[in-house]
Amino acid sequence: MGLIHTPRVLYSIAKGAIKNWRNGPSNIGIGAANPHVYTSRVDLFDFDLFGHLNNAAYLTHAERARWQLSAENGTLASFVRNKAGYVLTSCSLRFRQELGVFRKFEVHSAFVAMDDRHVWKTHTFRHADPNDNKIRAQVIAKGAFIKRGKVVDPRQFLVEDCQMDQELINSMLLTDVDSLEQDEILALSRLEESQRAIAAADDAR
Repeated sequence: MGLIHTPRVLYSIAKGAIKNWRNGPSNIGIGAANPHVYTSRVDLFDFDLFGHLNNAAYLTHAERARWQLSAENGTLASFVRNKAGYVLTSCSLRFRQELGVFRKFEVHSAFVAMDDRHVWKTHTFRHADPNDNKIRAQVIAKGAFIKRGKVVDPRQFLVEDCQMDQELINSMLLTDVDSLEQDEILALSRLEESQRAIAAADDAR
């Protein structure tokens, strides 16, 4: 898998880095109103026997979108400078409608909320067609920023290390974001709690 996946990730990083070099660091992908847009096509490595984007490939493209976003808005460079990184801790994927073979599509990605420990990011898959761009699939992911081996406050990291706008970051506090986004985050938290309970019960056997 690495022989296919790693070059594709590096390609996504390179695309983001080129945009960063041309335009400089930015707040792209910070806040639901300012999503980053990643484009790709359902190619020979992606589709299943039904001629659709394979279910596992959605998460692969969400990851590639995260890499491209981090390179484009400058957070990847901050990770390297500060011996830091982003760690995904959980995610949920909902399929709505298939993406057909060789179909061009977009992934709209954004950090939508944060608290003093975690950040939540959404990825929405759409056709790359202004006349047919309804959501095809939705991913919500929960993660954390790690700096020198320790979890750090994402608000502090994004403002002090990534030089992002303080007011923009403050507007993304979990208690202040849109109610629909809060509901989605709370639903993911309930799912996590259920899974933790199942895992703990299994450990106790």
